[in-house]
Amino acid sequence: MSRLQRWLFKAPNYLYRWKLGTAMSRRFLQIKHVGRKSGLPRETVLEVIESPEGNPVIAAGFGENSAWLLNITANPNVNVTWGSDQFQATAVRLDGEDATGVLTRYLRDHAKAAKAFQSRLGIPLDDPAKAAELLPTLRLVRR
Repeated sequence: MSRLQRWLFKAPNYLYRWKLGTAMSRRFLQIKHVGRKSGLPRETVLEVIESPEGNPVIAAGFGENSAWLLNITANPNVNVTWGSDQFQATAVRLDGEDATGVLTRYLRDHAKAAKAFQSRLGIPLDDPAKAAELLPTLRLVRR
């Protein structure tokens, strides 16, 4: 990955640090979590797939080995900044049926974003059940 690509991936974190996270709309949020090995604070900006009852659902687009996913699997307590809203949450992994439902609705409601997501990451969102097997999906439950 080039320096430019790394910077582009990290740019949303800078927007949140500079208190400009609201510019990302409610389609994105930032989680602050603890590194599983280092114990140091980490920050990651993720897309919100859906948000039933104000508990956003996120997915690990790069799969099971995403650093943030490994970190919150070790310690599921996170701090969330979502637009101008800040809260503490516990990350709860969705089972296959729930994840399939979420991905089905995402495909219906955000067809263009789903298509781009599918082509970039190779996740078959046109088959939500298969995608649910490959795409770890979590709900951030407010505490």
